[in-house]
Amino acid sequence: MDANNIFKNHAYEKNLFIARCTTAVLISFIFIFILLARCFHLQVLSYNNYNTMSDNNRVTVIPLPPLRGKIFDKNGVVLAENQASFAIHLTPYYIKDIDNTIAELQELINLSQNMIISFKKRLRYSHAKKSIPLKFKLTEEEIAKFSVKQHIFDGVNIETTFIRKYPMYKTGAHVLGYVARISDKDLKRVDNSNYAGTNFIGKTGIEKFYEDTLHGTVGYRQVETDAKGNIIRVLKEKSPINGKDIYLSIDSRLQEMVQQSISKYRGAAIVACPETGKILAMASSPSFDPNIFANGVDSKTYAKLNDPKQKPLFNRAIQGQYSPASIIKPIVALAGLETEIIKADTSIHDPGWYKLRTDNHLYRDWKKVGHGWVNLEKAIVESCDTYFYKLADNLGIDNLTHWYNKFGLGDKTGIDLDNEAKGLVPSREWKKKVKNEPWYRGETIIAGIGQGFLLTTPIQLSQMTNAFATNGYLARPYLIEKIHDKQTNNEMYIAPNNISVEIKKDKNWNLISDSMRKSVHTVRGTAYNRIGRHIKFTMAGKTGTSQVYSIKQNESYNKYKIPEHLRDHTIFIGFAPYKSPEISVTVLIENNPGAAVICREISNYYMNEIKIKKRSKT
Repeated sequence: MDANNIFKNHAYEKNLFIARCTTAVLISFIFIFILLARCFHLQVLSYNNYNTMSDNNRVTVIPLPPLRGKIFDKNGVVLAENQASFAIHLTPYYIKDIDNTIAELQELINLSQNMIISFKKRLRYSHAKKSIPLKFKLTEEEIAKFSVKQHIFDGVNIETTFIRKYPMYKTGAHVLGYVARISDKDLKRVDNSNYAGTNFIGKTGIEKFYEDTLHGTVGYRQVETDAKGNIIRVLKEKSPINGKDIYLSIDSRLQEMVQQSISKYRGAAIVACPETGKILAMASSPSFDPNIFANGVDSKTYAKLNDPKQKPLFNRAIQGQYSPASIIKPIVALAGLETEIIKADTSIHDPGWYKLRTDNHLYRDWKKVGHGWVNLEKAIVESCDTYFYKLADNLGIDNLTHWYNKFGLGDKTGIDLDNEAKGLVPSREWKKKVKNEPWYRGETIIAGIGQGFLLTTPIQLSQMTNAFATNGYLARPYLIEKIHDKQTNNEMYIAPNNISVEIKKDKNWNLISDSMRKSVHTVRGTAYNRIGRHIKFTMAGKTGTSQVYSIKQNESYNKYKIPEHLRDHTIFIGFAPYKSPEISVTVLIENNPGAAVICREISNYYMNEIKIKKRSKT
């Protein structure tokens, strides 16, 4: 017998083999079960979730931004439109190195640092699969250079886009405002989902105030893409709803003339319809070209736009706050008549100054030798300061504050533009709160001629002028004539919003406005030499000289000895024709005496060009 077989245990080895096979089979079945369970979980239980994720990898939703509504003047002249342009877009999801890609693109297209900074700001809050514009308004040469090498730039494409264009450039820029690249700050004030794919948003003026109307509703296109982001086919599409068109009450011919008339100065001019409050022209100077904001403004240009003296972006018509000076006298006169502190024939003797019994200070008249005996009419016609010193003193600050407020001073007019200033009508309460001081009688006296703490805006003075032109209709000024919906072809017109300045005796309106007429058309009137003798129609108006620099008690004002920026501002308000006013004109010129002459030029242009041509058409 073989010795090796003596120690073999065949039964044991057989059992061991069977055990090992059983274990291997069990382990195999366990792994197969786990695999099948995982497949069941992925393909059945989690089908919807992973199917969506799969679709997201190959299906992209591209927002279709709406076309921004156009802006027209009242006669249908285009003031703001959309111009087709080519822009280079980057989609971060398909780009490995953004900085390197931008560096390579700089060799093909001209990229400013401002464009790159703006792009990276958008990059921080944009979805990776959403394309972000890097540069708008590509030149033909830039398009050609990129097209040759486009195959090496994954996630970079040239797309057709629309850029806002303002055909009248600087004319009416402060009214229209401008659009610029949308920022994260802008997105906080709008519906983010509706601005997907939108690159521009209204920043100022009508563009901002009516942003919701002009923008429209975003659409979308669902597309299938390859690994590089190239579109294979369109799966679904919903068209955007374009923004509505806006027609302003502005007459572009008059607007251009008004803008030109003040272009050499710093100031503002407003032409309005007294009865309705419609603004026919509104200009602020210096102006700016809103077209420059489409591609981003470089630092040098931005510095000029923010020059602290010229302030081209500052809308002086609604934001500038100035002492109204003698422009305020018609309100003070009306207050005196209505409170019966004076009558039409109440007269005082003007020696050229007014003095309180308890004070040695002389409140001097603009005319050193005085105006002699002065009644209310003469006080307005010749703008006698002394008369209004005494009248204001008798009225008191409480009455003055009340009547200034009745005419809308010290509050926003509600014009459809953002950032309107309120001005300031001082009162006892205001001074105590702000300066922690009591009100002094001398402050009432200078408030009666529109100086001191009193501040108004040109648009407030325009509204005030409309009230005198219409015997009390304090029409809210507005710029929009109608809204046109291109989708439905419906038009919505804007109705005037008037309130009345209530007074006891209507004849007092006629008394004040007739005195304003004589201020323009009588030889002694303050506006006669600059306006009355040069026009062929009847106009009522009032001049004003707003002090910027206070001179000493016994000194005389000499503009040639004072720096230009400290010289007086001049203001003129007027309405014409006198009996049936069609327009009111408000002009304020900083540090220059030209307001009345500019008003004459504007009024002449309206009466001889706009009005005559309007009649010939009808």
